[in-house]
Amino acid sequence: MVAKAKKITKKKVSKKTESEQKIRDQYTVVLERIDSKMDLLVEMYGSHNEKFEQIDSRFDNLESDFESFKIETRDNFKSVFDYLSRIEDELMEIKNEIKEIKETKSDEKWVMDWMTKIEKRIIVIEKRLEEKRVGVKC
Repeated sequence: MVAKAKKITKKKVSKKTESEQKIRDQYTVVLERIDSKMDLLVEMYGSHNEKFEQIDSRFDNLESDFESFKIETRDNFKSVFDYLSRIEDELMEIKNEIKEIKETKSDEKWVMDWMTKIEKRIIVIEKRLEEKRVGVKC
């Protein structure tokens, strides 16, 4: 009877170890699949990381280009502003000279007519300059 009990216990133990082995094998298969998928993820990450670095580099270049463009544009606007200011100063000088000539009460009609025409032209130029200046403020 003891021998029979040992036989039954051995069968139970061997059945247990067989089922444990099957479970272990199943876990091994699952772990191998997880491992291969992790390898794939790592490979994809490396690929995407490289692409992100390229994009980041391109953005750095664009940022540098935009900064250069901004500085160049600011300098150009300053040049235009300075140029228009010089023209405006010259116009003021001309207006003052005309005023002085008028104040001398020149009797010659042609001088007075010429001065009036010049004044009208200066007024037109001043209006144009003012229109330009409104759009170009430094």
